[in-house]
Amino acid sequence: GDFFIIGFEEEIGVKNHIALIYGDISLVDPILTRIHSECLTGDALFSLRCDCGFQLESALITIAKAGSGILIYHR
Repeated sequence: GDFFIIGFEEEIGVKNHIALIYGDISLVDPILTRIHSECLTGDALFSLRCDCGFQLESALITIAKAGSGILIYHR
């Protein structure tokens, strides 16, 4: 499905983060949420040295199946 993406910046520090929002989150409480720490080799290249890419994919699939949710991509 289609996720809506929002970028935001820390008030203290210089890091930017991303929130991927799926569905209408105003209709559910609590909101299904995953905080995912950035891992370039795992997320983009599905490195076999970690399971980060598989965790990211699983979280996005779970959110889509639930009909709504947020994935915060912590960079």
